Amino acid sequence: MYGVGRDGVARVVVEFPLPGARHGSRFVIYLRIPDKSGLHRIGDSLPDGASVSGFMASTSGRERGVTVFVSGEIDTDRPSGSRKSGRMRLKCADGSTMAGRFKARREDLDVRDFERRKYASEVAALTRTQRGG
Repeated sequence: MYGVGRDGVARVVVEFPLPGARHGSRFVIYLRIPDKSGLHRIGDSLPDGASVSGFMASTSGRERGVTVFVSGEIDTDRPSGSRKSGRMRLKCADGSTMAGRFKARREDLDVRDFERRKYASEVAALTRTQRGG
């Protein structure tokens, strides 16, 4: 799913199971990228004054926790109606990597709920750190 704020920033949330599994959402990726197609690198400037950023969360098991992306890129396709898709190659602070494609449907309210309830402190930390707060 993804949502777009008045600030010109798209927020993308991707949930997926363990590699090879067909059910469950063991991992969650959250990305803040410009609301336009093209190549976006972690650290590039965003219209809201923050930077392209995000995190990956493991929601269960021994590795449960959150790690932020420290480098990499997200290449987004031109939106098609209420759908956004793209490719990502990202490296996390804990040394793990993430590569693959994503497809997301526009769900502004669900993304807002994710940002304000499920992962509020993690989302706030991303923008606070980037703005020097």
